[in-house]
Amino acid sequence: MSARGYAKGVLLMPLLLSCALLRPAAVTVRSNPDGTETRQVRRGPSEQDAEVQKRLLSSIECPRYDIVGGGWGADQAHQPSDLYWIRYRCKGKE
Repeated sequence: MSARGYAKGVLLMPLLLSCALLRPAAVTVRSNPDGTETRQVRRGPSEQDAEVQKRLLSSIECPRYDIVGGGWGADQAHQPSDLYWIRYRCKGKE
């Protein structure tokens, strides 16, 4: 590897890492045996609680739903404290 290639890598790596750290985490979805779904997402480094909650609620594709439970991971054993989750039941299309 040339010194020029090494220098490019050294300069580009911090930029790429900072972009990855600033990108909000993806929402994950799990279907539960009782017909509910659980969605969860981790808070980004600069996100406020309300932003995380809004992002998670806006990811629900069902227009009418009942919230069964939710909270921060710190409320449950073995969950990271920056994880926000919500459990809901879809009530139908309209």
